[in-house]
Amino acid sequence: GRQRRSTTISTMDPLTALILGGSFLAKEAVGDAAKRILGPSWDVVGARVRNRLFGSHVGPVVGEAAELLLEARHEPQPVPAQILMQLLEHASHEEDETLHQKWVALLANAASPTAANKILPSYVDTLRQITPKQAEMLDWMHKQSQPPVWADGGRRWPDFKRDDLEQRFGLSPADYALLFTDLERLGLIEPRRPLHRLGSQDVETQVAIISEWINDRVQYAEISFTALGIRFVEACEPPAPMSP
Repeated sequence: GRQRRSTTISTMDPLTALILGGSFLAKEAVGDAAKRILGPSWDVVGARVRNRLFGSHVGPVVGEAAELLLEARHEPQPVPAQILMQLLEHASHEEDETLHQKWVALLANAASPTAANKILPSYVDTLRQITPKQAEMLDWMHKQSQPPVWADGGRRWPDFKRDDLEQRFGLSPADYALLFTDLERLGLIEPRRPLHRLGSQDVETQVAIISEWINDRVQYAEISFTALGIRFVEACEPPAPMSP
């Protein structure tokens, strides 16, 4: 992942000092971009409330998001208050480096003019609730996309088998059930029911088989992404570079 850098910051205005927070090279462009991300929403709450909620930990998140936008040649836009304040509050307390980078990417995408309409406020609450292991699994699943069937179609994702996921990520059956039940609760994945072909049974037998299939408890033998899951994973990835 991206490495956090430290340097001595010269005299600057308080907001720039908070943004750079001693963790970033004091570049004027980064400071300006970060201020644009925060926008007018940052001024809505007083300094005392900001310090109580975020302290000095908000600086690295905003500074790194500004760097991502500059590197991708995106013009930073103010992030809506309903996303910004909750995102900074939760991101500032993140201790896992992998999840930290996802908070940074989510903030960068929320401030990007090309992705702002794709960022739902619910993404903040979802990222707050997933574990590093769940993030690792979602990232791997997302990389398994397949070419579109039609020329004008989008990417497709396969169904994932329980046995394969348990083996790849070293999960016990109990841990698998727990983690993927939780991901379904968040709306990121959905279970797939195995299809049973009906033979030459009489109608009454066929109805009984179909009824059992509908009412059977889902065991997550196969799972797939939801549209929400795909968009959420992409929202937590660094913005794609713009053409020069």
